[in-house]
Amino acid sequence: MKLEVHDYGKTKVVFETSGYFKMKNVLARTLLFSLLVFTLSSCANRKVNYMVIGTFIGESENNNYVLEVGSISEEQYENADGLNVIKDITGKIDEVYFSVELYIFDQDNNKELLSYYNLKDSQPETSAEPLRYVDDNLNYLDPGYPSYYENGSKTYYSIDYNDVYIELERSI
Repeated sequence: MKLEVHDYGKTKVVFETSGYFKMKNVLARTLLFSLLVFTLSSCANRKVNYMVIGTFIGESENNNYVLEVGSISEEQYENADGLNVIKDITGKIDEVYFSVELYIFDQDNNKELLSYYNLKDSQPETSAEPLRYVDDNLNYLDPGYPSYYENGSKTYYSIDYNDVYIELERSI
């Protein structure tokens, strides 16, 4: 143990330098470990939701909605010129290109195809947020989480189209 004496006139202070540096070393290691844990936990890829092929149905106050999601080729994707198509970015499934057709049925059962233009990841700069697609008109399409769906949740897709929020369930 090494002691240092500092004389401040009427007051003398004795420091144990080895203990001080030991404490500083422990503090620095704890801070470094905490920073490492925070960094690793915040960088987890939360884009675990992905597109699923099928027909999904939902409703709002006055309308019914049908979403049809199908697999398409790269050529069909390119030829669509961004209209009602998505390129999967998760890499979690074999299919890469999808057609997305959202139909709205009014109270008189009139059918209209709603259009998505250039759907893309709404937050491409981060993997810390679940996957959410947005188009040029700020309409959103949120794929669900297969594990939630398999464990009893009925909702698979969520849509925010022209400020109307719809949850869609798989059609039987």
